[in-house]
Amino acid sequence: MHGLPVIAMPSIVVTDRGIAGVGRNTATECLLRYDGDRWTVIDLPRGIGSSIETCDDGTLLVGTNGAVLSVSASGRVVDHGMRDHGIFGNDIIVKKMSDGAFWIAGKGAIALRLEPQGQRWTTYRGLVYQATGEDGDEWFLTDRLSVVHHREGRWQQYDADDGLISQPLRVIVTTAGDVWAAGSHDGVAATARHQGDRWERRLHPELSWAVDRRAVFEDRDQRLWFGAAVNQLVQEDDHGGVLRFDGEVWKHFRPTNRLDFVYGIAQTRDGSVWFAGPSLVQVTPEDQFGAAANLPLVARGFTDALANDQDGDLWIGTRVKGVVRLGGRLADRSEYRSTVYGESNRVSNSRIKSVLPMSDSSVLVGTPAGFDRFDGQTWAPAALPADLAYETDYGGLYEGRSGELWFNASGVALMTRDLAKGISVKDMGSLQDKFKTFRYRSDDRSPDTQMERSAAQATFGEAVSLAWSGVDYMEATPRDQLTFSWSVDDQPWSAFSPAVRIELPGLDGGLHRFRVRARDADFNIDTTPAEITIEIFPALWQRSWFQGVMLLMLVLFCLAMIQTGRVFRRESSLRTSNERLLSAEQDLQQANQSLESRVARRTRELREANQRLHASEVQYRSIVEDQSEYIVRFDADQNVTFVNTAFLRANRIAGQTVSAVLPEKVVSRLRQVVANVEEGRQEGRSVVSLDDADGQLRWEQWHCRVLVDQIGNLLGYQVVGNDITDLRDAQNRLSEKELELAHLARVSALGEMVAGISHEINQPLATIANFSSASLLVLDRELGAIENVERKEDVRQWIERIKEQTERINRIVNSLRRFGRPGSNLTAFDIESAVTESLDLCEYRTRTVLNEIFVDIPADLPKAYADRVQVEQVLVNLIRNAVDAMDDPAVVERTLKIVVATEEEMLKVSVIDSGPGIAKDHGDEIFQTFVTTKAQGMGMGLAISRSIIESHQGRLYTVDGADGAWFEFTLPIATDDQADPVPVRSTDHVPQSRSVSV
Repeated sequence: MHGLPVIAMPSIVVTDRGIAGVGRNTATECLLRYDGDRWTVIDLPRGIGSSIETCDDGTLLVGTNGAVLSVSASGRVVDHGMRDHGIFGNDIIVKKMSDGAFWIAGKGAIALRLEPQGQRWTTYRGLVYQATGEDGDEWFLTDRLSVVHHREGRWQQYDADDGLISQPLRVIVTTAGDVWAAGSHDGVAATARHQGDRWERRLHPELSWAVDRRAVFEDRDQRLWFGAAVNQLVQEDDHGGVLRFDGEVWKHFRPTNRLDFVYGIAQTRDGSVWFAGPSLVQVTPEDQFGAAANLPLVARGFTDALANDQDGDLWIGTRVKGVVRLGGRLADRSEYRSTVYGESNRVSNSRIKSVLPMSDSSVLVGTPAGFDRFDGQTWAPAALPADLAYETDYGGLYEGRSGELWFNASGVALMTRDLAKGISVKDMGSLQDKFKTFRYRSDDRSPDTQMERSAAQATFGEAVSLAWSGVDYMEATPRDQLTFSWSVDDQPWSAFSPAVRIELPGLDGGLHRFRVRARDADFNIDTTPAEITIEIFPALWQRSWFQGVMLLMLVLFCLAMIQTGRVFRRESSLRTSNERLLSAEQDLQQANQSLESRVARRTRELREANQRLHASEVQYRSIVEDQSEYIVRFDADQNVTFVNTAFLRANRIAGQTVSAVLPEKVVSRLRQVVANVEEGRQEGRSVVSLDDADGQLRWEQWHCRVLVDQIGNLLGYQVVGNDITDLRDAQNRLSEKELELAHLARVSALGEMVAGISHEINQPLATIANFSSASLLVLDRELGAIENVERKEDVRQWIERIKEQTERINRIVNSLRRFGRPGSNLTAFDIESAVTESLDLCEYRTRTVLNEIFVDIPADLPKAYADRVQVEQVLVNLIRNAVDAMDDPAVVERTLKIVVATEEEMLKVSVIDSGPGIAKDHGDEIFQTFVTTKAQGMGMGLAISRSIIESHQGRLYTVDGADGAWFEFTLPIATDDQADPVPVRSTDHVPQSRSVSV
C-alpha cells in the first residue's frame, strides 16, 4: 500500500527515530527506514544485507556482500571494504555489543572489533591539549593561535581581543586553580593570566621573543617559571635565561652556564630547580647556579626532556644516551647518584623525546621508535602504537587528572620554528593537519595467566622446571609483550620480566606453593595469579625408615664396643697396677735424691746472697754518709727512718743515723717539706728558713721525692737538701752592687747631660735678663710720665714670658734631682709622665739631632707598678742610644717614636728610631756587658737596662721588621690595692698623642 520494494529475509533494527531494515535478496539493493510518519528508501551500492545495527549518533551499519556500509541520518552512504582487514565472503555480519563496540565477521574468516570514537581513543583535530582543571574542564590551543576552554560540553575560544597574547604556545592550570598562557605577543615574550572572561597580559622583552612551550613550570612553592625559547633572530634587548614569578615579584635569571634557552623545567627533593637545554643547569634554593662538576658526565650533554617523579628524583631525556635518573647526592660526596637506561634496558631508542612520571609512580617515556614504561625495576613496551610515538611532539606527552594520556602532534613546534625564523603566521600556510591531539584511556581489564601443569614433583636436590603463559583481553597486548612476576611460598614477588620459564633449585623437602601473574602493556596485573603446588620428596637418607634402621645398627654396634672395652680394661688395669707400683718406688728414690741436692744448692745460694747484700749495704751506706747534702727518709706514715751524718752534724744532733732521736722542731720542719709536694706529683722543691743554735738566720733548699712500688703503693719519702745561706748572701750582695752600678750609670749620664742642661738654663736666664731690662726701661721712661695703655700690655706679656722661662728652669732642675736619686721603691705611677720627663732630660740632644718626635699614649692607659727612677733610667738610655744612632749625616729622616700599649696584663713600651738599625745576628749580643757599637761607649747601658726591667718581672728585647732600631720592654700594671704614687708634676701640658717637630 506504501509502494515499498519487497525485501526477503529482512534484518530489522530499532533506532532512536523509528525502525530500519535490509533484505538478503540480491535483487533488492536498498534500505528501508521508518520514522513513525513516513517510509524512506535509500539505495545501497551492494546487495545481500545480512545484518544491520545502529550507532549512538544515529548512523546505521549494514553488513553486505564483502563490505560494511555506513548510512548517515541524512542518507549518505559510505562503502567500507573489509578485504584489507582480512575479512572475506558474501555475508558480512555486524553485531553491536553492550559496551558500544561492534563485532564485524565473515563466514569462515576472522572477526574484527570496532570501538567507537571516545571509548579508548579520541582524536581532536585542529586542537592541541594543554591542561585539565580540578573540575575536569580542558584547555586547548588551536591552529588559529587562540585558546579554547571546554567545560561540560561548552566550548569557548579566547584570542588577542580578549587580552590574550597574540601567539600562545603553552597553557597551564596551577595548583591554586589559576590559568596561565605563555608564548609571544607581537614578537616579544609574554604571559597572560585568565581573569573571569578576560586575560591580564604582561610582556617580557628582557627574556626573548617567546616563552618556550616546554619551559613553563610550577614548583612546590607554587612559584611559576618561564624559560626563553630558541631565538634564531637575536634582538638587541634579548637576554635569554628564565623568569620566576612568586605571586608578587618577577625575577630574571640571566643566561649563564649555557642557559640561553630552555627545553624543560623540573624540581628535585632538595628544592633545586633544573633546566634542560644545551646543558643541564641547576638553580639552588638559595638562587645560586649549581656547579656542573657535581653532575655525572652522562647528564652534562644536550637534553630535550626533563621531569621529576613523586620521590623527587630527576628524569633527564638525552639525545644519544637514553634516559638518566638523577637521585640524591652520594654519601660524603658532592656528586649526584645517577642511573642510565638505554636500549640495553629494553628502552626502544636512546633519543628521548618526552618523559612523563605517571600518577601510579611509573614513568612513561616517548622515543622516535615507540613508548616505554618503567615500573621502578624494569622497562616494558607500552600499549601504544609505535607510529604515534614518531608523530608526537617533543614534550607533547601529558597525563590528565583521570589518568588518561594525551599525545600532541607537532603543530605548535612547527609554528614555533617558523616564528623564530621571522616567518609571519600568514606566510606559514595551513597547519591544521599538524594541529591535532589524541586522547587514550587505558584498558582496565587484567590479563589471564595459566600454568602448563597443575602440580609438580621432584626429589630433594633436583631443580624444578616450571613454565607458564598469559593472554590479554582481546589480545590488546600481544602475548610476546606480556611480562610476568612470580613468588614461592608467599615470598616477595619478583620483578616483572618477559620470561615464561624458570628453574627452581634447592627447594626444601615438603609442599611448596608457586604463583605467577601476568601484566599487560597498560600495567594491568592479573588479580588471580596462576598457582601450582610443588612436592619435594626427601632423599633416601632423609626418610624415616632408613634413619630408624641406621639408628638401630648404631645402638648394636655401641653395645658390642662397650662389652669389648670392659674386658680389655679389666686386664689392662691389673697389668697397669703392677707397673705403677714399681714405677712409684723408683720415683720415690729419685725424688729423695733430688730433694737433698736442691736443699744443699739452696743453702749455698742463700749464703752467697747474704754476703752480696752485706757488701752492697756497706758500699751504699758509705756513699750516703760521705755526702755533704742532707739525706732524710720517711716511711708511709711520715716517721723518720734514716738521717745521714751530714744532717746530724749540721743540726748538732748526737746519735747514729738510724737510731737518732730528732727534736720535734726539726721533724716538723722536715714534714713541712713533704707537705709542700703538690698532690698527684712524684717530687717537689721547697726553700725553708730557720734559726740555728747560735741564733743566726739560715736557709735550706730541699728536694722531696715520693717512693712507690711497681704497682703504685706508697712506700715512703726521701728528702735531700743543702745549706744555701752563703748563696743567698751572695745574691743579696750582687743585687746591692747592681743597684750601685745603676746609680753610677745614672750619675755618669747626668754628667754627660750637664753640658746640654747648662746651655738650656743659660738661654732662659738670658731671656729673663733681657726682658727684665726692657721692663725697667719702659717703666722708667714712659710709664712714669704718661699713661700708655699699649706699652702696659707689652710689659704684661714680657713678664708672662719671664714666668714661663722660670718654670722651665724649675722643671729641668727637678728632673735632674729625681734622676740622680738611687731609687729603690716600687710605686704606682703614670707611664706618660715618666716618658715626658725622660724626653725633657734629653731635650737638648733631641732638639739638636732629630726632625720629629712621635709619642702615642692612650688616654685610658692603666698605671705601671715599678721603680719610677729606674724606669726613667731605661727610657733615658734608650732615647740617648736612638739619638746617637741617628746623629749621622747618612741618616736623612730622623724620627723617634715612643708608643705605649697594654698586652697580656702588662704595659708594653716601644722606642723606635729611623737610624741604621741593628743587625739580625746581634739582637741578643748587644744586651751583654761591655758590648757596644759606639766609639766612646762602655757597653753597660743596655745590660743595666735589661737587668732593671727583668727585676720588675718584665722583658727588654729588640723587634725585627723596622727600618731602624726597635726596642720594647714590658712593666707590670698596678692593681687597685697598690698605693698610688705622690704626683711629681702636672702633665696637663702634654697631649695624649703628640708629634713634635724639631
